[in-house]
Amino acid sequence: MFTRHKNPIHNPLRYAAAERHSGPPVTVAAARRTLPTYDYVIVGAGTAGCVLASKLSEDPNITVLLLEAGGDNNKVLETKVPLMFAKLFHTSHDWNYYTAEQQSIAGRRLYWPRGRILGGSSSLNAMMYHHASASDFEEWVTVHGCEGWGYSDLVPHFRAVERFTPNPARPEINTDHHGDAGQWHVGYSWLSPIVEDGFLPACHDAGISPNSDFNSSGVSLGVSRFQTFIDTKGQRSSLATAFLDPEVMKRPNLYVGCGAYVTKVLFDRINNEKPTAIGIEFQTSRDSVRYHVHAKREVILSGGSINTPQILTLSGIGSREELRKHAIGFVLANDHVGKNAPDLEIIAAPFSFSHHGEERPVDQAGVFSFVPICLRPQSKGTVSLKSTDIFDHPIIDPEYLTDEEDNDKRVLIAGLRLCLKIMRSPSFERYFEPVPTDDDTSSYWWPYSCSDPNSITDEQLGRFLVERAFTLYHPVGSARMGRSPSDSVVDLQCRVHGTNGLRIVDASIFPEQISGHPTAPIAAIAHKVSEMIAKAR
Repeated sequence: MFTRHKNPIHNPLRYAAAERHSGPPVTVAAARRTLPTYDYVIVGAGTAGCVLASKLSEDPNITVLLLEAGGDNNKVLETKVPLMFAKLFHTSHDWNYYTAEQQSIAGRRLYWPRGRILGGSSSLNAMMYHHASASDFEEWVTVHGCEGWGYSDLVPHFRAVERFTPNPARPEINTDHHGDAGQWHVGYSWLSPIVEDGFLPACHDAGISPNSDFNSSGVSLGVSRFQTFIDTKGQRSSLATAFLDPEVMKRPNLYVGCGAYVTKVLFDRINNEKPTAIGIEFQTSRDSVRYHVHAKREVILSGGSINTPQILTLSGIGSREELRKHAIGFVLANDHVGKNAPDLEIIAAPFSFSHHGEERPVDQAGVFSFVPICLRPQSKGTVSLKSTDIFDHPIIDPEYLTDEEDNDKRVLIAGLRLCLKIMRSPSFERYFEPVPTDDDTSSYWWPYSCSDPNSITDEQLGRFLVERAFTLYHPVGSARMGRSPSDSVVDLQCRVHGTNGLRIVDASIFPEQISGHPTAPIAAIAHKVSEMIAKAR
């Protein structure tokens, strides 16, 4: 075991062993004898991985190795300035995924940005802090049998990770419902007068009730000012900056390796009744040597809804059909790996608004978009292997708008009609500039430009969806939680069914999509699991 190191570590030989001619070890004894050993090996330093690594390494007698395919977030300006995150899209800090062609939306392939950097997608997302609706988590219990995962079970963990900064302009917020001692900075962002004086009253005019705080009521109905994870200095508070701060990174029992692409989990299938995870294999590039490390207690996959099912299948856990197709050594059959994965569909309706000198306009500015979101889509997608090379992106097929009842399409059409109603409210309409009347549905401004909004048919809006619907980038459920391997991948403690020493902790375990942004629930889940692990030692 190496003791002198400075995190993050970019040289894998500082914490791992290069592959021997005999290949990776296949027993616990061989792994302990030949490999650098850690109590816990965590794969993926995203939202969940950062929380887990920080919490588990609080015990100085426990060693933790956290592996991340991307690099250090601290030297990347765009991860600090809140609204510069889009500058990281299509860069080396982004996995740069694309879906398969979606026939339901005119054969388009949609771009899925995912963070490949310490902090994962919390380093380049829109920073929305939202618990989702309490009823979402109650459904996890009542419908999916996930006892212990209701909203009341998660509330202590939401509060434990949060450091809420009260805003004097929001005296109606009950701070008793927020955490004040966690590492993760949360608060209210400044809102443009167009939103404060136009949009919020317009929603009231449309019959939408105000909700002072989605995160204290447990109810996500109504209109509310959103909370963000931005610190008191105005910088993004990602889960890396929050949970892997300089003091945490100095811990001698925590090792953080960057540039490590995990290719598979190593199992002992000889000395145990169940396949037992004993470590992982990784590479630093497609042509690099393979490296191995040993996990004495557990391997924890926190790669997210795309990478986790890919690694799991490459490790020999998945459907028999897919394992046979790619000639992958069989470890365990589970038909739910990479399945049942809903993503959020959205549609943007642009409107032209007047500038009021609040900011310097840029070229082609002056557009305000309403974006209705289908929060609980019934369409379910899949993540499957393209090849056995970890550097080949998996096949992502979200199957948008394919549910048999056409529920998703109906929800988005209803959302578009509500947007038109809000936009035409007297409270809001004064902010918009008129555009030429145009009933051509292919017009840039349609349906805003329609001469008679009441004449717009569902069929027209349906065609509009097919041509313009896109994604909100929040896939979940590709390794979902449940009581039995007959309908899930992990049990109620996030342990992979039928194995020892292997857990999954990330958005892939969600039994069902939630009505909100997933970052806060993922962080709360990781905090809850870290306590489970600590209590079981």
